[in-house]
Amino acid sequence: RFYHHNKEVLLISILRRLALSTALIYVRSRQRAERLSDLLNKASIDCQFYHAGLSVAEKSARLKYFVTAAHPVMVCTSAFGMGIDRADVRAVIHYDIPESVEQYYQEIGRAGRDQNRAHAILLSEREKVTGFAQKAEFEIQTVESLYSAYKKLVALFQIAEGELPKEPFLLSLSQTAIKFDLKVHQWYSMLRSLEKYGIIYWSETRKTEWMVTFDSDRFGSRDRESDDALFRSLSKARNKAKSERFIFNFSSSILLKAAESAARRKKIQLEKIDDLFQINLATPREDQYVHNLLIKNHGPYVSLKKERALSMQQFLLDTDNCAMQHISTYFGQHSEACGICDYCDPKTPSEAELLTFCSTPRSINDCLATFECSPQELIKSLESLVEDRTLALNAEAKFHTL
Repeated sequence: RFYHHNKEVLLISILRRLALSTALIYVRSRQRAERLSDLLNKASIDCQFYHAGLSVAEKSARLKYFVTAAHPVMVCTSAFGMGIDRADVRAVIHYDIPESVEQYYQEIGRAGRDQNRAHAILLSEREKVTGFAQKAEFEIQTVESLYSAYKKLVALFQIAEGELPKEPFLLSLSQTAIKFDLKVHQWYSMLRSLEKYGIIYWSETRKTEWMVTFDSDRFGSRDRESDDALFRSLSKARNKAKSERFIFNFSSSILLKAAESAARRKKIQLEKIDDLFQINLATPREDQYVHNLLIKNHGPYVSLKKERALSMQQFLLDTDNCAMQHISTYFGQHSEACGICDYCDPKTPSEAELLTFCSTPRSINDCLATFECSPQELIKSLESLVEDRTLALNAEAKFHTL
C-alpha cells in the first residue's frame, strides 16, 4: 500500500525496478487505461491497454500480446483477467482503489501463480484513502436516482400511465445525457440497471439518425426548390416533438442532401447521431410498481456496495496489522502473519543507507525510485533525519547530508 500524491512517478519507478517482468496495472475507467498506457510508452515502458470498449479484433490482438510477449505490461480495467492463465505475472498494481476487498483479493491472485516471488501493489493518495467510502457512497446509484431515470424516460417518450407502446423508441445516449444534465457513463449505467431489474429492455441499432435544430423564423426564405419539402417535413417533426430540437430520420437521400445544404447556409443545425439505442418498456407503465420493485431489488444492493466500500477503506487504513491477516479476518478465516506485506516487511532503508545515498543531494523522487519501501515509510525516515539534523533540504528541495 503506497500512498503518495505523485502516483505516476511511483508507477514508473516500480516498473523500472521490476524491469523484464510481466505486470498487470488495474484502473477503473477506459479513459484512464488509454491515458496511462500512453504515459508509460512515452517513458519507454512498452505496454498496451485493454478495456471493454475495444472491438473484438482489438481485444484478440491485446490478449495475444499478453499471452505471447516475453514480459508484457497491460494497463486494464476489471474487464481483463478472467480466464487469463499466465503463471509468471510478477506484479499486479492497482493504480486506482478497487471497489471492494473481494475485487482486490481476486485481482492480486493473478500474480505469482508459478509460486515464485511476486508483488501486489496498491497506489493512492492519502486523501483518497480517507475519503474513499464517502466518495463511493456518493457515486452509488440510489433507488431514487434509478426511479428518477425511469420517470425521465417515460416523460421523454410521452408514455401514459398503464400504456405499453408496441414500437421501440430511439434514444441517443449522448444527447439524452446532455438533456438530463448527466455524464454519459452515469446515464448508461442507469439504463443498464433498469434493464437488469426487468423494467426496460434495449439494444443497439445501426440506423442513422440526425439531431436537427429547426426554427421556422431562422429558416427564412425558401430560395431553393428543395427547401419547400424540407421545410414541410421538419415543421411536422417539430410539431410532433414539441421542441425546436429533435431526432429526425431522413427517409430519402434527396431530403438529406437538402438538409445538408440548409445546414451549410445556417438555416438549420444538423448533427449526426451514432450512439442510438432502441428502448422498450418491459411492462405497461406503472410508476408505483417500478418504485416498489427498485426498493425491493436495488435497495439491498446499495447497502452491500456501501458496506464493501467501507471495508475497503478500513483495509487501506489498517497499516498497523498484517495485510493478509486483515483480509483473512474479513473473509472469516484465521491466518498467521504473512511476513512479506508492507507491515511485516516494510523494507525501510537504514539510517546509514539514507545518509550514504544523500551524500549527493537527492530529490524525493530520486529516493522513491531507489528504495523499495512505501513512500509513507520513506518520508517518515527522511523527516526523522531532518529533525535530528543529519539531513537537510536545500533550496532545490533536495535532501543532503550535513
